[in-house]
Amino acid sequence: MAITVEECNAILKTVKKTRGILHIGFEMRISPVWKKVKEMIEKGSIGKPVYGIIELWRGPYRSGSNGWRYDAKRVGSWILEEPVHFLDLACWYMEEVGEPISVYARANSKGGNCPGLTENMSFIINFPEDAYVVVNQTLSAYEHHQSVKIVGTKGALYARWDGPVDEAANPTFQLEYYNGKKVRRVPIKKMAGELYEIEMEIRAMVEAVQKRGATCLATPEEGKRAVALCIAGEKSVVSNRVIKL
Repeated sequence: MAITVEECNAILKTVKKTRGILHIGFEMRISPVWKKVKEMIEKGSIGKPVYGIIELWRGPYRSGSNGWRYDAKRVGSWILEEPVHFLDLACWYMEEVGEPISVYARANSKGGNCPGLTENMSFIINFPEDAYVVVNQTLSAYEHHQSVKIVGTKGALYARWDGPVDEAANPTFQLEYYNGKKVRRVPIKKMAGELYEIEMEIRAMVEAVQKRGATCLATPEEGKRAVALCIAGEKSVVSNRVIKL
């Protein structure tokens, strides 16, 4: 949404004043894989969620238009680049439990990158009732492998997506559901991955503007929350302390 909480607040203030339409395009919420995880949690398939791991194993970022991803002034940090999506997923999946209450983060790099552009990142996000989610990402590996594991009081979900790159046209993906006794494969009927989900996101945004109503996209408040979590993560990396939210 922005690279500081203050910028998020300024956007929110302007939208309220102008009565404009604002939704945040976290495309992972639209993904047939990661969205199905949310739907099954909401149905009560695993009971109350208590623990999760969201993980990405990939190679280095592309530079982006005019090299913005490698410019800390424009990207903010690499904690704000891709992990903002995973921190949003963590909050989305734990919605039943409540808002995040604290975060502890670590980050480092194998080489001498600019400050904030760290290749390896880990977060422990704490929620009420002792629930927590671990988010891990590395840019120092190869290919593109993402997974989500959510454990609840009555079962568990394990989803994964694998491809040679993030925009793979023919990736492999699957979702497994464990009810406490047996494991079964959950059918995913649509193609998943950035190549397809960004098109879905664009369609969702057009529909949100046309209908001015409910949408599968994130609210401005949820966008701000994800940015605030990233900023708290950055503070935790520097201070090596748990940051309360």
